[in-house]
Amino acid sequence: MTPIRAIAAALPFLWLLGVGCDRLNAADIIPCLEEAYGRDAVVRLDDRNARVFLVWPAERNLDTTGVLAFVHDADTCFRPHPDWAETYSVSLFSARRFAGYKTEPDILPLVKDGTWIPAYLAEFDRGSRTLTFHPARGARTVDVSRRLADW
Repeated sequence: MTPIRAIAAALPFLWLLGVGCDRLNAADIIPCLEEAYGRDAVVRLDDRNARVFLVWPAERNLDTTGVLAFVHDADTCFRPHPDWAETYSVSLFSARRFAGYKTEPDILPLVKDGTWIPAYLAEFDRGSRTLTFHPARGARTVDVSRRLADW
């Protein structure tokens, strides 16, 4: 087998291993997020779904301007990672214990007792350039594409 054919044959396997791919590792991004928001605000990073779970600071206004200013720091953290830079989401919760998907075992009791829904404050979706307030209630979604042009 020629060297070129050997490399070509190995490419699919290298891709599966993530070689040559800028795959985001939580160890790469968590320190940046913690520096931007503080350790208590960063709950976790879901690299499979390109989502970060954060706690919204109670002293800040939950409005479009405030949320975009807040998530701008996440954008700065994700920018060096091409796989995430234009596709990530930020889920904002009122407290750490609520931060997660409604189908997760730790979250299910909070969904059932009705405390999770009001605690899920907002969802920023970089890919669709939208900001949704109280997503579990099906509340309003704002197109923020014009504001993101300045980022």
